[in-house]
Amino acid sequence: MDNNLNNSPRRSAGSGQQRPGYNNMQHPSGYGSARQQTATKPRPQQPGNVAQRKQASKKTAHSIKNTSTLVKVFTTLVAVAFVIIIVQTFTKPQDFDIMNLFETTPSEYDTSASANVQGGNSSLMTYPARTENTKHLDIDSSHGILINLRNNTVIAEKNGREKMYPASMTKILTLIVAYENAPDLDDTFTFDFDIVNDAYLAGASVAGFTTGETVTIRDLLYGTVLPSGADATTALAQYIAGDEVAFAALMNKKAKEIGMTNSHFVTASGLHDDDHYSTCEDMALALKYAIATPELREILGTYTYTTSKTPEHPDGIMLFSTMYTKMKGDEAGDTYVQGGKTGYTPEAHNCLASFAAKCEEEDAELTAPQYILVTGGGIGEYAAIYDAINAYKKYT
Repeated sequence: MDNNLNNSPRRSAGSGQQRPGYNNMQHPSGYGSARQQTATKPRPQQPGNVAQRKQASKKTAHSIKNTSTLVKVFTTLVAVAFVIIIVQTFTKPQDFDIMNLFETTPSEYDTSASANVQGGNSSLMTYPARTENTKHLDIDSSHGILINLRNNTVIAEKNGREKMYPASMTKILTLIVAYENAPDLDDTFTFDFDIVNDAYLAGASVAGFTTGETVTIRDLLYGTVLPSGADATTALAQYIAGDEVAFAALMNKKAKEIGMTNSHFVTASGLHDDDHYSTCEDMALALKYAIATPELREILGTYTYTTSKTPEHPDGIMLFSTMYTKMKGDEAGDTYVQGGKTGYTPEAHNCLASFAAKCEEEDAELTAPQYILVTGGGIGEYAAIYDAINAYKKYT
């Protein structure tokens, strides 16, 4: 497990002076008021007799009536068309490319990697393609894969499809399952002694919640990702499914829906179990799926976050990203690391799943992710971090 680390100006309405009035205006001639009456002239006699004038009047009235009827018919047709458009928009299921959420043109991405979000169902995502340009990934970690999201191809890899232990990269899937199954992120959960004690006995990294503390589900999501808290993951598992076994079943179901065919999960935290495994390629699919949801991308890209105030923590708990405490994000040259999730267990060694784009730090939040890099089996606390920096520099 990991051992490490969130006014717009008000626009005031302008005030203008009242224009001066026009009372008592003088006639341009300078003599008297402009409204001064003049002598009336006799009204000229209209040509034709009374019968002709009445007939002309009737024709004019009939013409006006026909025009009014046509206007009413046209207005009715427009209203009916508008109602039909509205009904179709809100009742017809819409399929769309999951990468469209990154505000890019559809042609830039593999359209088969899509998800139907209606009713929370996701379609099978597509593994990235190997091409003649796919290279060997030169990293110290034993496993790794670097993917170009713009065309869903593998830029470089090293044992990308081989089984490995994901450690706390597991929490990417935990985040997805909890977020999609929580009815309200402002709902709360109260910690009991067993959750806090079990995390302590396991030697797992924690967010720092205490027995009896009531916190929001949103705080648990941030507590899961930033400090890699096993206390937060257990709380989410109990809140969503009742216990961790049932929650793991939801994780495996979701992994299958996403298309992760070479993975199996036993715990929400990623603590080691021989039957808890994945591949770098599968974890890349999970990360790709997660960052298509703006709020999940935000959580994975946050450096620091303060939880809600509670009696146990009157100022909240300040949480720090275990990835960003080891890197700024801009070390990889013109490629900026926009977010990610670290992992560590003695069996898995050091792992990192990250996403990045060619942009400046100030533009990172508004720039569509262009690359995903997942590595595992790094020896040394900073191995995964250095591998990420060097790989993004060399291959992107």
